[in-house]
Amino acid sequence: MIVTFTGGDKLEEDDEILLQYLDRCPKPLKEALKQCGNRQVLFDNKTEDPLMKGDQLRNLLLHVESKLREMGHIEAELAKERDARLEAEQIAKAALMHYEKTSHLLRESSDR
Repeated sequence: MIVTFTGGDKLEEDDEILLQYLDRCPKPLKEALKQCGNRQVLFDNKTEDPLMKGDQLRNLLLHVESKLREMGHIEAELAKERDARLEAEQIAKAALMHYEKTSHLLRESSDR
């Protein structure tokens, strides 16, 4: 999740920056920001400046891209863990079969 703030033009007019606002914002907003790793962007949706629009979009895309990379890393780690678990299950199954076979042979030899 990326929290997107609009009204960046109002923050500039009031000579206030986003981080100052976030220091005193309501607790539920602080919690939401914490849950999303403090990923937030500020948009001045009234600007006509194409450079500012491009910068705002690039900032948003950087957050999205970093999250996608993070997710790819997590997916790779999960795949490794899954493979290790499957290998451990196969080893345990083989050990159980060996135990059952050995146990059966011991019972047969003790019955004779």
